[in-house]
Amino acid sequence: MPLQALVQGLIVGSSLMAGAFIARRVVRHMAPERFRTLMDVLLLAAGLGMLGAALTRTD
Repeated sequence: MPLQALVQGLIVGSSLMAGAFIARRVVRHMAPERFRTLMDVLLLAAGLGMLGAALTRTD
C-alpha cells in the first residue's frame, strides 16, 4: 500500500472519529423533533446531490 494512501486514510479516519465525538455532544442536547428534522434535511440534501451528480454526468 502506498504511504500516501495510508496517511490519507489515517487523516480521514481520525477526522471522522473526532467529528463523531463532537456530534454526539450536540445531538444529546437536541430535542428529538429537531433531530428528526435535521436528519430529514440532511438526507434530502444528500439525495439531491446524488441526483444532481447523476444527471450532470457525462460519459
